[in-house]
Amino acid sequence: MAHLRPRLHVWREIFWKPWLAVVAFFYSLGQIWQFIRGELRPDIQDSLRIFNLLPDLSWQTWAAGWLLIFLIVTLEGAYRAITQRDRLSAGISRGLAGLRERAIIHLLNRRITSDQELETLKSDIETWYSETLSILPQCATPSEMSSFRVLGSFANGHFHDSFNEEHNHVKLMLDARIKRLDAICQRLDNT
Repeated sequence: MAHLRPRLHVWREIFWKPWLAVVAFFYSLGQIWQFIRGELRPDIQDSLRIFNLLPDLSWQTWAAGWLLIFLIVTLEGAYRAITQRDRLSAGISRGLAGLRERAIIHLLNRRITSDQELETLKSDIETWYSETLSILPQCATPSEMSSFRVLGSFANGHFHDSFNEEHNHVKLMLDARIKRLDAICQRLDNT
């Protein structure tokens, strides 16, 4: 059942439209009315004709009408679902690119001259990290999420403008996360 939920969600997204219910209701009403009228005596049938608006249609014509309605709903619903996802994906991509730029400009390149500024930087990095993690589940694969969250060990490097060893370590971790976020942004841009 768990593997059916995404499929049901997509079907609901495509087919569950209020205007579809209205069209289907009136189409069904016309079909039922014609069926009931067709079962009556001919002298009564003529008196129940709705101003000649509803012609006498065969069951094949009604079935073709249902198929046409289904086809239109499927195509239009799929088109709207795809364009909505494209807009959402573009918005997420812009959001991640903005977070990446903010991390580089305001966090990685920030000049630190005291322990107090370093603590402020660490707090700002934690805020940036939380914001980024709130967006990533919408667009990143599980492995990309894991890679962004868990850095593991990485080679010692040294930023020439580091205030102290702790600041250098913080910048190395931020730089690793920025590179992993950049890979996610590149993948989103290419899809």
